[in-house]
Amino acid sequence: MTEPGSVGSAVDAFAQLDHERTKRRGYPEAVYCTGKTPEQLGMIAAAVRDQPHVTLFTRANKEHAAAILAELPGAFHDQDAHLLAWPAMMARRETLWVSWGSSMTSFMMLS
Repeated sequence: MTEPGSVGSAVDAFAQLDHERTKRRGYPEAVYCTGKTPEQLGMIAAAVRDQPHVTLFTRANKEHAAAILAELPGAFHDQDAHLLAWPAMMARRETLWVSWGSSMTSFMMLS
């Protein structure tokens, strides 16, 4: 449960973070940045900073990335893939192919 007045409670107004996804599903939480403001993404980044699991930020433009990196300066950032990952140090890397609509892209799967 999020404490009233905390960063997490403010984030709940525009995002539903699943901090148990990795444990439950075996893959990391992903935050789809399109449609969110840089300020919202900065708040989300602050909310995941101390979580013990990987969080991916996908479809991040330059402004999104700057806001995320302001809160998580050590985050992995692949500018070409428009992807950020927190925490940056991972035990393994795999390629994950993701498809939506008529487009397909590759992401580094960090776990």
